[in-house]
Amino acid sequence: MVKTSQQVCVEAKKPSMGFAETCGAAFEFGPKRLRPWANFARTFIDYTLTCTYLAALCVYVVFIAENFKEVGANTLK
Repeated sequence: MVKTSQQVCVEAKKPSMGFAETCGAAFEFGPKRLRPWANFARTFIDYTLTCTYLAALCVYVVFIAENFKEVGANTLK
């Protein structure tokens, strides 16, 4: 991914790009059939990363809540 990002940055003439920007630029500078999908790819990557982060956050919150519940139950005995 880093190598691709560096190559795409050279083509796009940008100093650096994020993950979604790299994916969008790869579509934009890639095969002609895929060029119209560049904005969709960028948006799709942003939404999927957001969903991934939210899912991980939910799991973390449930894990912490269960541990607090267990500690609280053990201290009250």
